[in-house]
Amino acid sequence: MARLPQPGGDSGNWGSILNDYLSQAHKSDGTLKDNTVTASILAPHSVTSMALASNSVSAIAIVDGSVTNQKLSIAVQSSLDKADTATQSADLNAKYTKPAGGIPLSDLKQSDLNIAYVPLQPQTVTIPSGLGWDQTKYPLSMTITDLPGMTRAHGVSTLTPESAFDSVSTARTAPGATFYVDGLNGLDTNAGTQAAPFQRIWKAVQAANAANVPSKVIVKATVSRYIRSNNPSFGAVYPTVDIAFVASGGRINTGTFDDFTATVDGTFTRSYATTVSANTVNRVVDLLYTNQYGNYSELVNVSSADLCNNTPGSWYHHTDGTLYIHRYDGAAVTQFNTRFYRSSATSFSLRAGVNLYIGGEGGNDGFDVEGGHSYGGLEVTPTSASPTEKVIAVSNCTFKYAGGKIDNSVGRGVSIDNWHGLAVLSNVRTDAALTDGFNFHNSIGVPRTLALTINCSATDNGRPGMQSCNSHTLHENVIAIDLCSTFNVSRGGSIRNINTSKALYAGTHIKDDRGDVGLGGGGIVKPTAVRADDSATIWCDRTRTDMPAGGYEYFTGSGTSTIHKRATWPVHSPDSGPGTINVY
Repeated sequence: MARLPQPGGDSGNWGSILNDYLSQAHKSDGTLKDNTVTASILAPHSVTSMALASNSVSAIAIVDGSVTNQKLSIAVQSSLDKADTATQSADLNAKYTKPAGGIPLSDLKQSDLNIAYVPLQPQTVTIPSGLGWDQTKYPLSMTITDLPGMTRAHGVSTLTPESAFDSVSTARTAPGATFYVDGLNGLDTNAGTQAAPFQRIWKAVQAANAANVPSKVIVKATVSRYIRSNNPSFGAVYPTVDIAFVASGGRINTGTFDDFTATVDGTFTRSYATTVSANTVNRVVDLLYTNQYGNYSELVNVSSADLCNNTPGSWYHHTDGTLYIHRYDGAAVTQFNTRFYRSSATSFSLRAGVNLYIGGEGGNDGFDVEGGHSYGGLEVTPTSASPTEKVIAVSNCTFKYAGGKIDNSVGRGVSIDNWHGLAVLSNVRTDAALTDGFNFHNSIGVPRTLALTINCSATDNGRPGMQSCNSHTLHENVIAIDLCSTFNVSRGGSIRNINTSKALYAGTHIKDDRGDVGLGGGGIVKPTAVRADDSATIWCDRTRTDMPAGGYEYFTGSGTSTIHKRATWPVHSPDSGPGTINVY
């Protein structure tokens, strides 16, 4: 065995013994033999950057696997530990399978971030066979998409107001005649052409009836409002041919209001007075202030001129025709800050069995209708059944403030009665009606009435003294589908269907009904989201309801009424009533 020379004992052999000892680890040129330095040779933490000469350690000089983590300095070990826990690159697409409906955070790549991320995919709506919807004549498929951070959902329907109307009439796409209305540049003595438009909408209706062909009426948004004497039905002018009313260049504000001037009253000096035919004022509103629902604040009707004078925010109409108005802010009353709606008047009225379209040319074009008599801002009341089915189609319009002091029997936002055929309404809002938002009847027993509402809304409907004020209501044997509408703050049951009507509510959101108890009209309905009476049948598919404490979410009013539920959202109160409520 090789050893070092021993002093005093290896005289004359020192060179041989020393060379033999050194040759165990060194080559003849003095360099270390291969695989000489191994992990077992190194003391723990002995290899530091300070201890090594520059470029002294090469891969050739170190045995494979000989330098372990334990042999390195504490600082080097800590640095390597941090590297081990750092984010590593990997082909996540190969590692994970994306589930239908979204991408989990663990599976995100840069390419995924370059496209829109949809948390929930559209869900298909199945129409119950018992509803009786005619898929042959009116084929329909629908989807619901929940919107992140919102309580309401969005619905998409293959059957739209435009497609439904165009399937039965050429008035919108290829009219036999086209008439133009321009409130700023038009004259009623004109021919109604684009170069020479009418000033009033009803003049175009009159011209279309005379032409006796399917007609388009294009109304230009060149003025801020088309007052009562300029609206589509003034002077009892109603369509007798197919008409497509098309708003162009913006919103068309029309209704049952008049231009006026008012002066400080000589006796009641805190009130402003103007003259209006006696018993013809339904309501007065403040154009400068809106309530929590986005609608004009209403002034209170009081019983005398003296009381009006002493009550800010009130109005009184004397039998001599003097209308007294006292604004909340005490400001001078003008037609630009105050508006009153006349009784026995409507804006869009249909009395014949013809096809009707109300919508816009593009963008956010549409009609904003204010006021209306007992049958509302949109009144459809044929006196006899059309021999063939017709279509009413309304898109992107609003109907508000129907009914009032004089027209106090019903007062609906949209009222469709005696309609033989289909009504399709999309993105239509009905607010602040005396009674109902959307009301569908079949009073004279036409062969069938079908109704489809898509992404509509009804808010703040019903006033004191009235009963069963609903957002959406069906009567007789009407068949209806509502897709993703929002119904808020009705007074007497948000959805209330009676007789033998049938309806599907898919993705509908119903909130904060107030009921009609205590409104002074003898009502008995507590706050209720969905109610079926008589032999009515309702299907609720993924509906959301939120009623005040003590109210009902789903209620049957008779032993023969039925509510079928599917994937409805959790509710505060249990299902109630003597009828059938089940899951389908």
